[in-house]
Amino acid sequence: MDRFIADIRFALFSMARSPMIFVLAIVSLAVGVAANTTIFSALDAFLFRPLPYAEAERIVRVWSTNHAKDWDQLSLSVPDYLDLRDRSRTVDLAAYAGGSMNVSGG
Repeated sequence: MDRFIADIRFALFSMARSPMIFVLAIVSLAVGVAANTTIFSALDAFLFRPLPYAEAERIVRVWSTNHAKDWDQLSLSVPDYLDLRDRSRTVDLAAYAGGSMNVSGG
């Protein structure tokens, strides 16, 4: 116990002699803790929590392929989607449209 108290006294003496190093260490620890908290909160929200749907583990994405051009993940065309939806007897299908655009000019 005497050694522990001596270490605490030495630490306090060192902090009093050079307070900027102590402040830098505290700021570094604070930035590190904040960065880790932010990263793990984002990972938890986007990767670890289940989707808010019933039987979310059964949700899949359906792709189309074009072997002649060596394309293996193409979005379905509207006629392909309608054909799959009309002929499917085991699953319910839904569609979405996503994309990006560049708007310029007047």
